[in-house]
Amino acid sequence: MFLYVAGGQRPGTGIAEYTQQEITDGLNGLAAKKPGAKMITRPTVNRAVRTLCEYKWLEPAGNGRIRLNVTLWFQGNSTAQHEVLAQIAADHDDDPTAFPHRIGPELVHHQEALDLNLDGEVPEPVRRKRTG
Repeated sequence: MFLYVAGGQRPGTGIAEYTQQEITDGLNGLAAKKPGAKMITRPTVNRAVRTLCEYKWLEPAGNGRIRLNVTLWFQGNSTAQHEVLAQIAADHDDDPTAFPHRIGPELVHHQEALDLNLDGEVPEPVRRKRTG
């Protein structure tokens, strides 16, 4: 979904003017071209937009517009990108913790310890004959 929205960015602005319904319709239009592809629902797009906003990849910009984190994706030259970053900083009162200075969720919901079996015996790798 992020790439679809990013593809609709107005050059030099960091803004994509999509409603959630337009995103849903656009993604479903692309899915319809691929046999067996699943369609997406608007509630799913809504959750994805909220999650991407939580991760600071996107932020609402009012009236169905979405501002992309221009440090992740920007359509334009570096001069325009710096101007957009300055505007975003001004919109957020130059708060260094605000969008887009942080990427990722604010809260890690859980952590998992992976058992890599580093203390035990490591099995020999299985060698396979190349066939191609």
